Amino acid sequence: HGKLLAVDLSPLGVVLPAHASFVQGDAFDLPAALLSEFGPFDVVLSDMAPSTTGNRDSDRYRSFELVMHALEVARAHGREGSSFVAKIFMGPEYEDARRAIRESYAEVRTLRPETVRKNSVEVFLVATNKRPVDAG
Repeated sequence: HGKLLAVDLSPLGVVLPAHASFVQGDAFDLPAALLSEFGPFDVVLSDMAPSTTGNRDSDRYRSFELVMHALEVARAHGREGSSFVAKIFMGPEYEDARRAIRESYAEVRTLRPETVRKNSVEVFLVATNKRPVDAG
């Protein structure tokens, strides 16, 4: 098994296997040294979603911001050939997120898991085969 790093605002309700570590806190505040210690990653998966406010435009934009932050982590700490998965709320920013992910990954698909309610705006962007970081 490789190493697994899980981050969540809330405590985990499950026991993780020995190769996994958990940090309770804000993903935006993770020290780069911690990410470097666990990386490079084969997969960066973001199931982050904003606390919804009821304002659809604001909620969708905040979802986009979370995806872009997760993408920054994946770009900086993902191994060449790695994958990236991120939950996003469908909205005007969806294509911008997809385009940004495509800059770093060879293939990007959109998935709506069967378990997601039909009227939900949540989908997952799934990217594979991270391109090499351009040295120049």
